[in-house]
Amino acid sequence: MIKKALQNICTILAWPPPTALLKAEINCAGFILMAIYLLILPIPHTIAIRHVAFFSLLLLTLWAAWQYRLKFHFPLVWPFFLYAIVALISVTYAIDPLYSLGEVKKEIGYGFIALILACTWVRSAKALEYMLVVLIVGSALMSGYSIINIIMQKPDLIHAPIQEGSFSGVGVFSTYLITVLPFIVAYIILIQKENKFRRAMLSVIVFIEIIALYLTGNRAGMMTITSEVLLALLLFIFYRGLPSIRILLMGIIIIVSSSILFVNLMHHRNTFFVPDPTAEKMLVSDDPRLPLWQGTIKNIYSHPFTGAGFGRESFKLHKSDFLNGYDGYWHAHNMFLNKGSQMGIPGIAAFVALLMAIVRAMWIPKDKGEVNSPAGMYALACIVMLAGVIVKNTTDDFFVHDSALLFWVLVGAVLGSLSGERNSIKNKVLA
Repeated sequence: MIKKALQNICTILAWPPPTALLKAEINCAGFILMAIYLLILPIPHTIAIRHVAFFSLLLLTLWAAWQYRLKFHFPLVWPFFLYAIVALISVTYAIDPLYSLGEVKKEIGYGFIALILACTWVRSAKALEYMLVVLIVGSALMSGYSIINIIMQKPDLIHAPIQEGSFSGVGVFSTYLITVLPFIVAYIILIQKENKFRRAMLSVIVFIEIIALYLTGNRAGMMTITSEVLLALLLFIFYRGLPSIRILLMGIIIIVSSSILFVNLMHHRNTFFVPDPTAEKMLVSDDPRLPLWQGTIKNIYSHPFTGAGFGRESFKLHKSDFLNGYDGYWHAHNMFLNKGSQMGIPGIAAFVALLMAIVRAMWIPKDKGEVNSPAGMYALACIVMLAGVIVKNTTDDFFVHDSALLFWVLVGAVLGSLSGERNSIKNKVLA
C-alpha cells in the first residue's frame, strides 16, 4: 500500500531523475526529502526535523550510489578544500578549540555536503525548477505570515517600530529573502508567454516578498535588493543587448521604490526607534560598527596570519573590550572582517577564492549558446544572489547556519543543472 502510494506520488511529481538507472521511487523519495529540508530550513526551532531530512537524504544518496550507480558530483573541491584547511589550522591556535572545531563541522562540513547532495540530485534545469517551486511556496507562505503578524502586532506602521514580528528574525529572514528572490525572478522570466496567469501570480508573490523584506526593518535589505536589480540589468544588457522597455521600466521602478522605502525606513528608525538620547547617539551619530571595523582591522594588521579561531563567537572571546555597552555587537558585523578576525589574512584570502570560484563556475562566455538556456539563466541568477549576499553581509554576517546552507544548496543545484545540460549536449554531439 505504501509502495503504491509512493508510486502515485512519483507519477504526479515526475521529478527528472539524476540518472536513468535510478528507480522512480528512490528518485521521488530524494525529492521529498530535499523539499522537506528546503521548507524547514528557514523555520526557527526545527533543527531536529532539519537534521532528519538532511541525513536521511545523505543516507539515501549513499544507498542509491551503491545499488543504482548514482554518481556523486563534487563541485568546487579545491577552493573548498583550501578554505577547510585554513579553518582547521585556525583550530590549533583558537581560544576555544572545541567550539571552533564544531563551527568548522557545521559551516564547512555540512555546507560542502549540502553542495554535493544538491549537485548530485539536480542534474537538469527542469529538476532545478521543481526545487524552485518548493522555495516559492515556502517563501510566499513565510512572507504572508510575516506581513500579517507585523500588522497584527503594530497596526500603526507609521508611528511604531516595524521590525518586530518578522518570520525568523530581522537579519535572518531578510537574508533568506534576498537569497531566493533572484531565482524566483529568473523562473518568472523563463515561463513561457502562454502562462500569463502564472506569471502574474508569481509577480504578486515577488511584490509581497519585497514588502515583507521592507517590513523586517533591516536597513541593508532594500539596499541589497537595489544592488541585485542593478547587477541583473547589467548582466541582461551584457548578454542580450539593451533590455526591453518592460524590463527596463520594471528595474527602474524597483530601484526607485526601494530607494524611497530605504529613505523612509531610515527616517522611521531614527525618529521612533531611539527615544533614549544615549541610544540615539549610539545608533545614529556614532554607529558601533565603525569602531568595531577599525578595531578588527587593527587586530588583523597586528596578527596577520592568525586569529581567534573559526566561528563568530571567537570574536567575543578575543575582543571582549568591544562589548562594553554594545552587547549586540559580539562579532565584527562584516563577513570578510569576521574571517580575518578568526583566521587572519589567509582566512580572508581562502574565503574570497571560494567566492571567486563560484563566479567562475557560473560565468558563461557570451559566445556560448547555453547562456540563453534555462540553466544559463539560473547561473546568472546565482551570480546575482552571490552579489546580494556579499552586499547584505558587509554590515553584518548572516552567512552562517541555515542562511549559508540554503546558499550552498542553491549553488550546488545550479552547478548540477549546468553540468547535466553540458553532458546532454556533449552526448548528442557524439551520437
